[in-house]
Amino acid sequence: FNSDVDCDDFDAAINPEAEEINGNGIDEDCDGLDGAVATHEIEGLEISIFPNPVTNKLTIVSSNTNLYFELYNTAGELVSKNKLGKEITVKAFPSGVYLLKILNEDRIVHLVHKFVKM
Repeated sequence: FNSDVDCDDFDAAINPEAEEINGNGIDEDCDGLDGAVATHEIEGLEISIFPNPVTNKLTIVSSNTNLYFELYNTAGELVSKNKLGKEITVKAFPSGVYLLKILNEDRIVHLVHKFVKM
């Protein structure tokens, strides 16, 4: 790892390449959070999605406010879709793996993100 961006010079296991362990009170991957955050950069668009796994609400952070989402279960069934806001409520969904598609206003897919609903 690059020690110039390492956030803990005294612990080699804490660095930007480390795997994050959710809820242990340690920021292993130096992203400022104790939990998994996925940040995607596509065509100048940056989207952060967290937490993963999720129990109630999936948080979405993006500077683009003109995006939409489609949410699919592992059987490929569309379970939810709407204009993308700051969060997606997944509390009522059964536990399992889901695919989140982020689309623009022309329905062109910008990214597909897999997450686990607990």
